[in-house]
Amino acid sequence: MWLFAGRYRNLGPAIFLIALATASIAVVFLVVAFRLARRREVKVPNLVNLLLIGVPAVVFGEVTGFGEPVFVSGHLNRGAALFTAILAIVIGIAGVAVSKRMRVLRILLLVMAAGILAGDLAGWLRRSAAPSKFDAVIAWPASAEASPLPRYT
Repeated sequence: MWLFAGRYRNLGPAIFLIALATASIAVVFLVVAFRLARRREVKVPNLVNLLLIGVPAVVFGEVTGFGEPVFVSGHLNRGAALFTAILAIVIGIAGVAVSKRMRVLRILLLVMAAGILAGDLAGWLRRSAAPSKFDAVIAWPASAEASPLPRYT
């Protein structure tokens, strides 16, 4: 709902399309990784290896996506979140292109790429929903001295 209302209502459809494209690329990487893991001739990497790769990738992507403003001068910011998403796509393409003999590496690269994309998207969307320093100041309580709520820049 916040995508299509408020100060950035003209950018809501662009945010939605970017989120849809990023999520679908992450899902494609995960589907390819799980299809590779299901094959009989491959010993599936254990859950610990996937968690050791996936969790830091998600955290890295989320911190990067949340780390800078989404909107700059009324337009979408093309900064670290975009470059992180491009890096994740390159890692995912490398995971697809790795030799078929190194399937475990392929699976780990694809899981890492999907994790970075998912985290980057989550941080970016969380940042776009946060109040901007340019939004109206809200005072609490109205009778006391006006003190603005903490805001993200």
